[in-house]
Amino acid sequence: MEQALKSLTERQKKWLIGYIIEGKSLKAIAEEEGVTVGTVKQWRVEALKKLRKQRWE
Repeated sequence: MEQALKSLTERQKKWLIGYIIEGKSLKAIAEEEGVTVGTVKQWRVEALKKLRKQRWE
């Protein structure tokens, strides 16, 4: 798990922690970070790609 987290950018980690661990909505994360919900969705897409890739390595 630690190795997988190292592959994520800071923003991708913010999505992971906020959404998965803390249960925040995408809108709440976007408001906290001063970005659009679409931007947070993109962080999610890229983070999931990286995590899935790590899973198979």
